[in-house]
Amino acid sequence: MTEEEPFVALGYMRTDLSGDARQWDAKRLRALASRYGYQMGHIVTHTSSTPNRTANLLDLVRRMNAVALFVPTVEHLPETAVRALLAELDGVTTLYPEETYAPYPVPPAEGPPVWL
Repeated sequence: MTEEEPFVALGYMRTDLSGDARQWDAKRLRALASRYGYQMGHIVTHTSSTPNRTANLLDLVRRMNAVALFVPTVEHLPETAVRALLAELDGVTTLYPEETYAPYPVPPAEGPPVWL
Protein backbone atom coordinates (compact mmCIF):
# COMPACT_ATOMS: atom_id res chain seq x y z
CA MET A 1 0.00 0.00 0.00
CA THR A 2 1.37 3.39 -0.93
CA GLU A 3 0.85 6.70 0.83
CA GLU A 4 -1.77 7.71 -1.76
CA GLU A 5 -3.92 4.60 -1.30
CA PRO A 6 -6.65 4.87 1.32
CA PHE A 7 -6.94 2.41 4.17
CA VAL A 8 -9.87 0.12 3.38
CA ALA A 9 -12.40 -0.82 6.02
CA LEU A 10 -15.41 -3.09 5.89
CA GLY A 11 -18.66 -2.68 7.70
CA TYR A 12 -20.53 -5.68 9.04
CA MET A 13 -24.01 -6.01 10.42
CA ARG A 14 -26.65 -8.59 11.03
CA THR A 15 -29.85 -7.26 9.57
CA ASP A 16 -31.92 -9.32 12.00
CA LEU A 17 -30.26 -7.42 14.88
CA SER A 18 -30.36 -3.96 13.29
CA GLY A 19 -33.95 -4.42 12.14
CA ASP A 20 -35.57 -1.18 11.04
CA ALA A 21 -32.43 0.76 12.01
CA ARG A 22 -30.22 -1.01 9.44
CA GLN A 23 -30.08 1.96 7.04
CA TRP A 24 -29.24 4.28 9.94
CA ASP A 25 -26.60 1.83 11.19
CA ALA A 26 -25.08 1.62 7.69
CA LYS A 27 -24.92 5.41 7.43
CA ARG A 28 -23.32 5.70 10.88
CA LEU A 29 -20.80 2.93 10.08
CA ARG A 30 -19.70 4.79 6.95
CA ALA A 31 -19.44 8.11 8.82
CA LEU A 32 -17.43 6.55 11.66
CA ALA A 33 -15.03 4.84 9.24
CA SER A 34 -14.52 8.12 7.38
CA ARG A 35 -13.91 9.98 10.65
CA TYR A 36 -11.21 7.42 11.54
CA GLY A 37 -9.60 7.94 8.11
CA TYR A 38 -10.77 4.77 6.37
CA GLN A 39 -12.52 4.26 3.06
CA MET A 40 -15.51 1.98 3.62
CA GLY A 41 -15.26 -0.67 0.92
CA HIS A 42 -18.51 -2.48 1.58
CA ILE A 43 -20.98 -3.23 4.33
CA VAL A 44 -21.45 -6.97 4.65
CA THR A 45 -24.92 -8.00 5.78
CA HIS A 46 -25.90 -11.35 7.20
CA THR A 47 -28.70 -12.78 9.32
CA SER A 48 -28.51 -15.33 12.11
CA SER A 49 -29.36 -18.03 9.55
CA THR A 50 -26.62 -17.10 7.03
CA PRO A 51 -24.39 -20.17 6.68
CA ASN A 52 -20.61 -19.83 7.17
CA ARG A 53 -20.78 -16.25 8.44
CA THR A 54 -17.24 -16.33 9.83
CA ALA A 55 -15.66 -17.85 6.72
CA ASN A 56 -17.57 -15.46 4.47
CA LEU A 57 -16.52 -12.40 6.48
CA LEU A 58 -12.86 -13.45 6.67
CA ASP A 59 -12.84 -14.15 2.93
CA LEU A 60 -14.13 -10.65 2.20
CA VAL A 61 -11.61 -9.06 4.58
CA ARG A 62 -8.80 -10.79 2.71
CA ARG A 63 -10.13 -10.18 -0.82
CA MET A 64 -10.72 -6.48 -0.19
CA ASN A 65 -7.43 -6.02 1.72
CA ALA A 66 -9.38 -4.47 4.58
CA VAL A 67 -7.41 -3.30 7.57
CA ALA A 68 -10.35 -2.47 9.86
CA LEU A 69 -13.90 -3.59 10.53
CA PHE A 70 -16.78 -1.45 11.80
CA VAL A 71 -19.85 -3.00 13.44
CA PRO A 72 -22.90 -1.55 15.24
CA THR A 73 -22.25 -3.66 18.39
CA VAL A 74 -20.11 -6.67 19.27
CA GLU A 75 -23.28 -8.79 19.23
CA HIS A 76 -23.28 -8.48 15.44
CA LEU A 77 -20.02 -10.46 15.13
CA PRO A 78 -20.10 -14.24 14.86
CA GLU A 79 -18.69 -15.60 18.13
CA THR A 80 -16.13 -17.66 16.25
CA ALA A 81 -14.89 -14.67 14.24
CA VAL A 82 -13.50 -12.32 16.88
CA ARG A 83 -10.04 -13.87 17.35
CA ALA A 84 -9.64 -14.57 13.64
CA LEU A 85 -10.65 -11.01 12.74
CA LEU A 86 -8.27 -9.45 15.23
CA ALA A 87 -5.48 -11.57 13.76
CA GLU A 88 -6.28 -10.22 10.28
CA LEU A 89 -7.13 -6.58 11.06
CA ASP A 90 -5.67 -3.55 12.80
CA GLY A 91 -8.87 -3.38 14.83
CA VAL A 92 -12.61 -3.82 15.13
CA THR A 93 -14.59 -0.69 16.03
CA THR A 94 -18.12 -0.62 17.41
CA LEU A 95 -20.67 2.18 17.16
CA TYR A 96 -22.49 1.42 20.41
CA PRO A 97 -20.45 2.07 22.49
CA GLU A 98 -17.79 3.65 20.29
CA GLU A 99 -14.80 1.48 21.09
CA THR A 100 -11.93 -0.07 19.16
CA TYR A 101 -10.67 -3.57 19.91
CA ALA A 102 -7.03 -3.89 18.86
CA PRO A 103 -5.16 -7.15 18.24
CA TYR A 104 -2.33 -6.13 20.56
CA PRO A 105 -2.07 -4.12 23.80
CA VAL A 106 -1.51 -0.41 23.37
CA PRO A 107 1.36 0.76 25.62
CA PRO A 108 0.78 3.85 27.77
CA ALA A 109 2.11 7.17 26.50
CA GLU A 110 4.59 7.36 29.37
CA GLY A 111 6.15 4.84 31.67
CA PRO A 112 6.93 1.15 31.24
CA PRO A 113 4.78 -1.10 29.06
CA VAL A 114 1.79 -2.54 30.91
CA TRP A 115 2.82 -6.13 30.10
CA LEU A 116 6.09 -5.97 32.07
